[in-house]
Amino acid sequence: MLPDEIAKSAAIVCEMFDSRMTPSRRPGISLNSATVSTAIGIDVETVSPTFNPRYAFAAPKITPNKTPAMTARVVSSMTDWSRSAAMLMMGDRVATGRACQRGDAGGTYNWRLLQPFRITIPELTLDDLRRRLADTRWPAGVTDSGGVPLDEAKEFVHYWRDEFDWRAYERRLNAFHHYKSNGIHFIHERNGGPPLVLLHGWPGSFVEMLHVIPLLADSFDVIVPSLPGYGFSDPPASPGMSNRQIAGRIADLMTLLGYDRFAVQGGDWGAGIATWLARDYPQRLSAMHLNYIPGSFAPEAADPTPEEQQFLRDSERWVAESYAYGHLQKTRPLTLGYALADSPAGLGIWIWEKFREWSDPRSRISLDDILANITIYWATNTIASSMRLYLESSKTPLRFAASERLTTPCAIAHFPLEEPFPPRSWIERVYDVKRWSEFPAGGHFAALEQPELFAEDLKIALVRA
Repeated sequence: MLPDEIAKSAAIVCEMFDSRMTPSRRPGISLNSATVSTAIGIDVETVSPTFNPRYAFAAPKITPNKTPAMTARVVSSMTDWSRSAAMLMMGDRVATGRACQRGDAGGTYNWRLLQPFRITIPELTLDDLRRRLADTRWPAGVTDSGGVPLDEAKEFVHYWRDEFDWRAYERRLNAFHHYKSNGIHFIHERNGGPPLVLLHGWPGSFVEMLHVIPLLADSFDVIVPSLPGYGFSDPPASPGMSNRQIAGRIADLMTLLGYDRFAVQGGDWGAGIATWLARDYPQRLSAMHLNYIPGSFAPEAADPTPEEQQFLRDSERWVAESYAYGHLQKTRPLTLGYALADSPAGLGIWIWEKFREWSDPRSRISLDDILANITIYWATNTIASSMRLYLESSKTPLRFAASERLTTPCAIAHFPLEEPFPPRSWIERVYDVKRWSEFPAGGHFAALEQPELFAEDLKIALVRA
C-alpha cells in the first residue's frame, strides 16, 4: 500500500472514531480490513474475521460455572477479547491525532479542559491484592447463616485471586474513549446523535453500562461518568457531595462537552441524581429514563390509595429486613471504610452479596463483570468515599410539596426483581410519566442484567420524548 493511502486510511479511522459514523454512511469513503490493518499496524482479519471498528465491546460467552456451590445467581464467563484488543490498538494510533480533536454535532469540546484517560492499574497493586486475598483470615463460629456462607465466600475469593484476569478486562475497558475533567472520569462515545448520560449507583460503577454502550452508540452520543468518589473519579476533599451536588457536577460536565440539553438515564443513585437534575436544571433535560425510584422520594400524599398504602408497608418491611447496609453506610461510612479499605476479601464479599441478592437469577450476570467492578473499588481505594454518598444524600432527600411536579418527560422501566417498587400513581404524583414498561426478567442492575431489553426500551422512550 502506498504511504498516502495509509495516511488516508488512518485519517478515515480517526474520523470514524471522532464522528462514530460508518463508511457506508459517509459518501466517497472506502474502508476495508487491509487499509485499516496497515493504518493501525495489526492484521484485522487475523484478529477477528467479523471485526467492526465501531463495536469495541464483545458480548460475553457464558460458560457453566466451575464452582456450582457459588450460587446460580452469578456465573463466570469467558469473553472474546479480540475486537476490544483491536479497538484498543487502533485507538492508541489515532486518539492523539489532531484530526480527532474537533467538535461534533452536539457542540464543541473545550479540549484544553479534557484529559484523555487510560486505565492502568499498577502491577504492584495487583500483586498486593493477590497477597491479601491469599492471607485472608476467615471468621470462626457459625458460618452458614447471617450473610454469605463461608464455603461460597472462599470459592469467590479463590476465583478472584487465581482465575480472574484483570489485564484482559482492563484491555476491554480501554477500548472505549475515556476522559477525565475536573476530577470526574467518564466514557464518551460520539456519533453526532442526541446526548445521553447514563448514571450508575452503588455498589456499581461505569462497568454496569458497558454492555449497553454499543447498543446505544448508533443512536446517541453516550456519556457514562463515574460518580465523584467512585472508581477513577476523585474522592471529594470536603463534606457535602450529595446526590444534589453531583447533579450540578453532571450539568457542568455536559456544559464542558458542549451540550445545552441532554437526556439522562439512572438507576439507584443515578435515579436520584437524574431527579435532582430534573428539579434543579429542568431547562437542560430533554427526557429522563428511570429503572429505580429513589428511596427518599416522598410526595405530599394526605390521601394515599390502598395500593400506595401497601407499597409503604412493603417499603417499611424491606427497610427493617434488608437495609442494614444502608443505615450503616449513612451513619458510619468511615468506620466501615477502615475495615473494607484494608481487606479485599471483606470488600469483595460486601459488594458481591448485593449483586447476589438484588439481581434476578435468570439474568446470569458474569462473575468477571462483578469482579472488574470490585477490583476498581479496591485499586482506587474508593469504597469509603463511595459509601459516604449515603451520609451526604441523607441531608438532601427528595421531598416534594403537594403542588410540586417535575416537568421533564419521564419513562419508567420496571424490572420485576427491583423491589419494593412504587405503583404508578405514587410516581405520577411528581414525575411526568409518559411511558411505563414492564419486563419479564431483571433486577436492580438492569443495564448489566438485561442489556438488550434495557437499551431497546431506552431508545423507544427517548424517540417518543
